[in-house]
Amino acid sequence: MSEEERKKFIDNQEKYCKEHNAPFFMAKSGMCWRCERDIIPREIERGNDGSHLVTGCPFCFRSYCD
Repeated sequence: MSEEERKKFIDNQEKYCKEHNAPFFMAKSGMCWRCERDIIPREIERGNDGSHLVTGCPFCFRSYCD
């Protein structure tokens, strides 16, 4: 994954949160706090370009909302 793709995903997530007055749940690094895996490539594979709210890890299923 390129840094450009990563930045675009995070920018899209920030934009979504701002437009919908939602908290930014995921880590800005894109790394899950629990399993320490990079969630951004997985989210992109699932069709999320950051324009949908990320509330948990797609690997270990840890909720970031708690």
